[in-house]
Amino acid sequence: MWMIVSLTPGHTCVRVCNTNDHRGLSADLIAQHIIPHILNGPLYKVKEIQTSVKKEFHVDVTYKKAWYARRRAIDIVYGDWPTSISQLPTYVDELQLSNPGTVVVWDHHPLSTVSQTIFDYIFWAFAPAIQAFRHLKPVICVDGTFLKGPYRGKLLVAIGFDACNHLFPLAFALVDEENNRSWSWFMRLLRIHVCRDVQNVCVISDRHHGIIHAMRCLEEWKEPLGVHRFCLVHIRSNFTQKFRNERLKSLMWGAGKANQTRKYEDYMSVIFSISPEAYAWLTGGSVRPEQWALCKDGGYRWGHATTNMAECFNNLLRESRFLPITALIRYTFNQTVDLFVKNHKMAWDQVYHLPLYGWEKYVANEQKGRAHSVQVFDHRRGIYCITTAYRQAHIGGHAQTVDIGNRTCTCGKWRELRFPCSHAIAAYFRSGLNPMSLVGPEYTFEAYQATYESPFNPLRDPKYWPVAELKLSLLTDRLKQKAPGPLKTSRIRNEMDRKCPDAPRRCTNCLQPGHTAPNCPFSGYFYK
Repeated sequence: MWMIVSLTPGHTCVRVCNTNDHRGLSADLIAQHIIPHILNGPLYKVKEIQTSVKKEFHVDVTYKKAWYARRRAIDIVYGDWPTSISQLPTYVDELQLSNPGTVVVWDHHPLSTVSQTIFDYIFWAFAPAIQAFRHLKPVICVDGTFLKGPYRGKLLVAIGFDACNHLFPLAFALVDEENNRSWSWFMRLLRIHVCRDVQNVCVISDRHHGIIHAMRCLEEWKEPLGVHRFCLVHIRSNFTQKFRNERLKSLMWGAGKANQTRKYEDYMSVIFSISPEAYAWLTGGSVRPEQWALCKDGGYRWGHATTNMAECFNNLLRESRFLPITALIRYTFNQTVDLFVKNHKMAWDQVYHLPLYGWEKYVANEQKGRAHSVQVFDHRRGIYCITTAYRQAHIGGHAQTVDIGNRTCTCGKWRELRFPCSHAIAAYFRSGLNPMSLVGPEYTFEAYQATYESPFNPLRDPKYWPVAELKLSLLTDRLKQKAPGPLKTSRIRNEMDRKCPDAPRRCTNCLQPGHTAPNCPFSGYFYK
C-alpha cells in the first residue's frame, strides 16, 4: 500500500527532455513526404524539413533523422551513385549529340580491365562556352570544391569574365582529390579544348600545390601562352597565418590593390618598418610581387585581384554538390543554359552605348575627368599632364601623365583594365577626340553579343537516347562509409572567415572568449 503524503500545487523544476518523437515516423516515410520539395532542388534545409514534419504530422524529429530522410529522397529522385555512374555514358552521348562541339573527356582508373571500366575522372565543357571564350577577357579563375554526398570527390571549375563583368562558366571536372595529377590533367584539357591558341591567358588561383605544379610544368601553359597569378584574398590569409598583426594585414592588402607603383612602395616601406620578415615574405621569400600585386602584374590580371567569381559560382552550385554525377552534369548544363538566356536578352537590349558595367564605369570616369585640369605638352605625340581636382579633406591635386599614343597613364588603371581612366578621358576631351574610342573591344556590346550568340539545344526524351557502348563501374572505397550522424557538408573555417586575426576565439554558446562550448559555464542557457 502507498499513500500521498503531500501535494505540491506547482512545480518549479525544468523538464530536461520535452520531445514527442515517434518511432513509427521513419526516415523513409519523411523522404516520401519531402520528395516534392527535393524535385525543386536538393538544397532543402534540414531545419525546414523538421518544421514541415512538425506541421504535417505534429511530431518532432531529430536533426539526424531529417538529414537521412533528405539523403534518401535525393537517392529516390536523382538516383544513387552506382546507378548514376552506369547511366552517365548514355547521358553524355546524348549531350554531345544534341549540342555538337561539347567536349567530354574520360580518364579511367588504372585498375580498369577490358571487361570492367572503372570511373576515375571526367572533364566537360559545353560547346557555346568554348566558342565564347575568344570574346571574353583572357582571365580565368580556377578553384575546387568538395562534394557533399556520399562520394569522395572534388569538383574543379574554370570561370571567365564577360563584357559586363559577369561570371562565365568555361569548364568542369570531377576528380578524386586536388593533387598534382588531377590539376595537371584538368589544366591541360582546359588549354587544349577551351583556351586553344589564345595567348597571355592569366590564370588566377589560390596557392594549391597542384595548380602551381601544373602551371609550372605543363608546356601548354608556358609563357607567352599563359601566366599564373595568385588570389589576393588567399595570399592575405597565408600572410596573416604567418604574421598575426591587423595593421600588417591592412597594409599588405593596400599594397596588393594599389595601381600605382608609388602607392605600392609607400605601403611596402611601412611594412618594412614594422616587420622586415613580413617584407621579405612578400618580396620573394614566399611569393614574388608580380604574383599578388596589381601594379607589378604587367597588366595580365585585367584588374581582377581575387578568385571571388569562382567562389561565387561554387556557391551557385551548392545544390548540385549533393547530387550524383549524372544529375550534377545535368545541373551544370541547366545552370549554364539559364545564364546564356538571361545574358543574351541583356546583350541585345542596348539601352546605353556600352554594357551596364562598362557604361557605369565610363560615366563615373567622365564626370571625374571633366573636373581635372589639362596641360598640353606635345600635341603630336599626345603627351598631356592631368592635375586632379581637389575634393573634400584636401584630397586631390595629383599630377598624372597621359600618353595617348601608347595608351598609358601613370595612374596605372588604363594599362591594367584596358579601360580609359578619368585622366585619359580628360586628355581626349582636350584633344577634341571621342573618349569612347578608348574603350577596349572586350567591354563593347559587340563582344557581349558575340559571347552569348551560340545557342544551346535541348536534350531529347530519354526514350530516344542511344545506348552507350561504354559501361562504367565505381570503386566502392570512393563511397564514404556510413557513420553515426550526418556527413560533414561544410568546410573548416579559417583566417579568411575572421575579420580580425588577433581577435580571440569565442564560445559558440555564449559568444564569450576564454573557453569553448563543451566547457561553457552557461551550458543549458539560451540567449536571443
